[in-house]
Amino acid sequence: MSGITQEVFLLINKDYKNVIYNAGYLLCTQGFAYLAPIIVLGHLITTLGIDGFGKYAFALVLMAYFQVVIDYGFAYSSSRAVSQSRDNICQISRIYFATNFIKIVLTILLYGVLYIIFWSFVNDSNYYTIILSAFLWAFSNSMYPLWFYQGIERLKVVAVINILSRIMSCICVLYFVRNENDISTAIFSQAFPVLIGAVYANIYIIQKKYINFILPSIKFMMVSLKEGWDYFLATLASTLLTNSAVFILGIYHTPSTVGIYAVVERIAKAIVSLFSPLTQSLYPHSCRKFKESFDVGMSSAIRTGRPLVLLGLIVSLIFILTWWIVSSREDLPQETLAFAFLLAPWMCLGVLNNVLGIQILSAAGFAKMYSCSFIYSAVFTVIFLLLLAGLYNGYGAAIAVSSGELLLSILLLSNISKVKNQHFI
Repeated sequence: MSGITQEVFLLINKDYKNVIYNAGYLLCTQGFAYLAPIIVLGHLITTLGIDGFGKYAFALVLMAYFQVVIDYGFAYSSSRAVSQSRDNICQISRIYFATNFIKIVLTILLYGVLYIIFWSFVNDSNYYTIILSAFLWAFSNSMYPLWFYQGIERLKVVAVINILSRIMSCICVLYFVRNENDISTAIFSQAFPVLIGAVYANIYIIQKKYINFILPSIKFMMVSLKEGWDYFLATLASTLLTNSAVFILGIYHTPSTVGIYAVVERIAKAIVSLFSPLTQSLYPHSCRKFKESFDVGMSSAIRTGRPLVLLGLIVSLIFILTWWIVSSREDLPQETLAFAFLLAPWMCLGVLNNVLGIQILSAAGFAKMYSCSFIYSAVFTVIFLLLLAGLYNGYGAAIAVSSGELLLSILLLSNISKVKNQHFI
């Protein structure tokens, strides 16, 4: 039997069946998450115009930063904790309530800071409404308990809820967004259905008695904060790495310049997000394998990571080819093709870095190494963006983003090599 055939049989054995099923559920979810922005994208560009879409994209970048603060890395630390304690209902109950309580406290604190800043320095009420809508979207996404369902590896229900939320979001945007002044309406139309889905997903957890009503102690919540810290830093650095381009372009250039770059970047991100179901489903599995031993975890991560990276490379090449064909037939701005070429390496390296950082370092308990690597690469990316985006607009931004992702790959590989040497000494 060939090596490829053996790997296929290995991936469908009992140990991997649950991973494959969960990946399938999340793939359906992510499929809608991919189609929804594409459907909405055309409508928003047509309705809001390039200037309006540039402001919309800028608000979404702020939303991403808000979400990082509220999430605080719990998407990984709490999911990992639940995965390793899922036979202990008392423990996962404490994790659930501690995570949500801390998120609500962080939401209140962040809103207070935003309120003071905007009413002290910003007099434009329309701009405040846009940011408030983005804040609601960030809160809705953060309160969605995907991390819990990942941990217990029961993703069918949450996939259905997510799909319905996405459909509602599309309908709301297509119906309510009518002119260039509806920027906040566009954001709110996507935030509210997600909030409804998040509320129901949490209610379902209680209805199905996946948890008991056990309030965590202050000490337990402090431990949760400590465990989430490195993941928070890594996620914050990741957000800087992937979202600062639009933010910094918005500082240097007009909304129309931001809008042209944001269209390409948003489609690239939507395509990369298709890998999320696979990586999210594999993460609890990787955590359990590394809990058995480092060697077992490494073997599992390499076995599942190779096809992911290969698929990422193929998708990146298809992205370039497709954009070249479309740009030659449609009346697209000429620079969008160059942006697609320059962002393609970022797409492929992003998949590789997920395998190296999440499936190996984080799952093995070396989240600090992962976060440090991300911080270094994020700082490099921001500096590079500040130097290049002002001079070369979208071209400089795309080069800086892809270069930062390449640096991250090098740092992660270096750290994995150090960890392997420690285990073989």
